[in-house]
Amino acid sequence: MIWIRFVLFLAFGYSLYLSITTPLLFVLVVVFFATFLFAIKRNGNLLREKTRIKMTLWVLAQELKALNNESTGWYNGERFLKQNSSASDLDLFGTFSLYHLINRSSLEQGEEILAKQLNDCCTDETTILMRQHCIQEYSLANEFRREWQVSAQLLEDKREFGKKFGSDMQKYFQNKLLHFFLPVALTLFFLFSATYFWLEGNYVFLVTAIVVNLNYVGFHLKKINALHNRVSGFNKQIQNYTSLVETYLSQKWKTPLNHENKNRLHEADKAFRELEKITERFDRRMNLLLAVSFNAACLYDIFLSRQLEAWETKYASRMKEWMAVLADIDAGQSLGNYQYNFGGVHPIISKGNVLEFENLGHPLISAKKRIANSYKLQHPEKIVLITGSNMSGKSTFLRSIGLNLIMAQAGLPVCANKFLFTPMRLCSSLRQSDSLENNVSLFHAELLRLKEIRETLSDGKLTLVLLDEILKGTNSEDKLHGSEKLIEEFLKENIIGFIATHDLALGEMEKKYSPGIKNACFESVIEKNELLFDYKLKEGVARNKNATFLLKKLQIIP
Repeated sequence: MIWIRFVLFLAFGYSLYLSITTPLLFVLVVVFFATFLFAIKRNGNLLREKTRIKMTLWVLAQELKALNNESTGWYNGERFLKQNSSASDLDLFGTFSLYHLINRSSLEQGEEILAKQLNDCCTDETTILMRQHCIQEYSLANEFRREWQVSAQLLEDKREFGKKFGSDMQKYFQNKLLHFFLPVALTLFFLFSATYFWLEGNYVFLVTAIVVNLNYVGFHLKKINALHNRVSGFNKQIQNYTSLVETYLSQKWKTPLNHENKNRLHEADKAFRELEKITERFDRRMNLLLAVSFNAACLYDIFLSRQLEAWETKYASRMKEWMAVLADIDAGQSLGNYQYNFGGVHPIISKGNVLEFENLGHPLISAKKRIANSYKLQHPEKIVLITGSNMSGKSTFLRSIGLNLIMAQAGLPVCANKFLFTPMRLCSSLRQSDSLENNVSLFHAELLRLKEIRETLSDGKLTLVLLDEILKGTNSEDKLHGSEKLIEEFLKENIIGFIATHDLALGEMEKKYSPGIKNACFESVIEKNELLFDYKLKEGVARNKNATFLLKKLQIIP
């Protein structure tokens, strides 16, 4: 393609030279110049198609990785880890996290909306049902999601676009007499001069017109360049935003939320198309031949600058709203993509304090490997005390409950055959770490987290509480006594609680506080000098122990 453009350029230059002595050949100048412009535009389109095909292959490759339980190239949400105390406990953000598995968002604001939906644990039934319907609709729109993800990934600067065009621009070309009527008159004078030269062969008027036009543009060049700097290099960005809007508007959406978004984006389609053309024309100024030719003929830069300022006056105030709508769609299609890939059943919302599930599994463990469990908890039962030996599955079970509740309240299907729940908040203390910087020990960090949970519960709203091996930083007797007192306080609150522990003596609390407290356990067995787990939840208190066996097996003790 580059050789074709080069030949056309030479032909244009040679015909221009010949037209000086043979004015009738000026027709060839116009033909070769128009063909040269067509070749430039065609080359740009081919390059865009090639780039888009490469990105499509990348997007499809990431889906294959996700389906094979491999880490993908999508953002993993690390920057959201500190927004939620339970995020680290449940592997909500970061490498191999729920966010990483779900996320197909490319817009920064879309990533934030997705994180917020997972973080907030929405308890409003209407909102949850609305999310379910919208995610279901996105999950069925396979081609839409692929095209959206490709266009969004091609965006080079996902943060500055909305800010750049959403801000008020200083106006330079608002005087109609100087910046519209006079340029029109000068353009007409050039056309007259070119016609006169073609008919009579006299180039005095034509040279005069060219000199006047170029000087007029040169006088305003500093202001023109200031406007160009605002949009320089953004043409590809705008093309991809235009593609996002077109892709979304081309779908026949049925849910109320998508209908609303579609209505809000109708004017955006026209605005982005106009801006795409304006920025494309501005970028043509980078070609010296085109810049000189166009400005000599029709004061190209003046009219183009007026177009950009008119666009900003008409549409800039809407840009923030449009970017918010696109971000909401970006987050929604991520959730729909997860539902399409992994399926599951939509949870059922129930009144009263209920949490019932059948064959519940951990969403980050592949379907082939995950072990599912079932449980039914409803008022007056409040707390399930889960005992079991090391590595028996207690922590994974707690995380399975927490992550599936988050998914349910985000509007996603869950990893279960049945999930009946009352919408509730979530508090957890499964992982704690010390902090040398803040002079906080591991035990102190756990106490601070438990204090935070108690304070959260004080407002009486229903909350799911997940605790793993509480008060592990103190001696056995003190740990048992403190755990009993803490659980007694939790019984006074409006909670559903799952508490994992190695303290078998805590199982005695069921006798005193039944039906508020129930015992459940994960067992291990030793067969033929091998430690075996089935990772299945059972009733009662665990009886088998494995620490001494493992110490001997690993030859740590005789």
